[in-house]
Amino acid sequence: MVLYTPLLIEEVLKDYDKIKEFKEINYQGRKLQVEMLENGQYRIARILSSSPQDFLDPKLQPGIILQNEILESY
Repeated sequence: MVLYTPLLIEEVLKDYDKIKEFKEINYQGRKLQVEMLENGQYRIARILSSSPQDFLDPKLQPGIILQNEILESY
């Protein structure tokens, strides 16, 4: 892959070596993969569902921040 950018390589690869910790949870009856954030919240990384309707729900879009007290983990 070739990446054409005016940015320095240090800026492009910033935080590349950080390992993200993912977790599978059940949120409103749907299975999601979330990224654990430092402040005790979770960011949706992926929807793990076979229902097309789940992908159309704006509350389940990747990048949305969830509060941890409403989650059930697997």
